[in-house]
Amino acid sequence: MMKESSWLTTMLRTPHKNKGLEPEDPAIGIISFEATRMMCKVANLWHSLSDRHMSLLKEELRDSLGIRTLISDDYSYLIDLAFEEFVENLQGVAISVAWLGKKCMDPVYHNLDHVFNNPFEIDVKWCGWEYRLKKMEKRVKKRRRDLRVLCVSYMKDLKNWLIKRRG
Repeated sequence: MMKESSWLTTMLRTPHKNKGLEPEDPAIGIISFEATRMMCKVANLWHSLSDRHMSLLKEELRDSLGIRTLISDDYSYLIDLAFEEFVENLQGVAISVAWLGKKCMDPVYHNLDHVFNNPFEIDVKWCGWEYRLKKMEKRVKKRRRDLRVLCVSYMKDLKNWLIKRRG
């Protein structure tokens, strides 16, 4: 008497009708939130370095009695402190970009930490990283739009998950 095939081998041999027809819904991963957070940092840093914000900062440092009393009366020292804060923020962004680069599928971006070790030694013309003001403003606007889309998509996913969980 011949042994019947097991249910497992039958299942493996049976072609599934829907297999490959409907792609799975891509889930929003934690890296998308990290990328979004980093994009917000870059946009905020970009705006804080604008001419308007720099003139406001200089005016505030020059005219603020509280800053002169609590921190220092030396204007050049205060400018140096502000510059150090900008550099620190830039280094934080560079670390985030390098971390996200390691997660990329394209191996070109896996070693960005070596590029960003000293941000002042980067040749901005390398890979076309030098942007005109209008182009950068468009990119910032687009990233903010991407952020809104990501948030809406996440809320929809969360709502669907809650409905499935309750139902």
